[in-house]
Amino acid sequence: RGDADALALREKSSDRILHRRVRPVDPTARMLFEVLEQIRCESLVPMSLRGVRQNLQLRFECWSNEVVRSNLADSQFGILVYTAVQIAWSRLLGYPLTCESEDLIEATRAGISHRIGGSLAAMRRHRASQAQFAIHAKQYAEAVAGMMEEEFRGSANRDGSDQTTSYAAARAILAVESDSDVENLNP
Repeated sequence: RGDADALALREKSSDRILHRRVRPVDPTARMLFEVLEQIRCESLVPMSLRGVRQNLQLRFECWSNEVVRSNLADSQFGILVYTAVQIAWSRLLGYPLTCESEDLIEATRAGISHRIGGSLAAMRRHRASQAQFAIHAKQYAEAVAGMMEEEFRGSANRDGSDQTTSYAAARAILAVESDSDVENLNP
C-alpha cells in the first residue's frame, strides 16, 4: 500500500517538467534529488489521512531496515547517503527516527550537519512550493554528492584504495528508494 500511495502522491504533487528542468547534472546528486522530491510529496499528506501516512511511514521503515540488513550502509559512502536520506525524511515529515537508525547515523550526522543544515531547514520551510523546495534540495543533494567525491579523491590519494564498491553501495541505497521513473541517470 505504501508503494501505491507514494506513486500516487508523486503523480499528484510533483510537476515533472519543473523537476526535470532543475535536477542536478551529477548522477549521484540527481538520485538523491529524486528521493528528496518523493519525501517532499509525502510530507504534503494531510494529518487527516492517517492510513496513508502510516503506509508511507511503514514503507520508509522497511526501506531503512532493508538497507541495514543488506549492509549497504556499512561503507563510508553508504552511511553518508543513508544518513542524508534519514535526516531529510525525519525533518520534512516530522517523524522521529528509529533507535537503530539514530545510533547508526549519529557520528555521520554530526560530521555533515554544518554542510547541509541550511538547505535542510529551507527545504522544510518550502515544502509546499516545488520550485522553491527544488532550489534547496538541489543544494542538499549536490553537497552530499560533493562530500562523496571529496572523500573518494582523498582516500585514493592517501592510500590508493579502491572505493568503487563503497560508492556503488551508496548509489544502490538511492536506487532502492528512488522513484522508478528516474530517467537516464548517466549524464
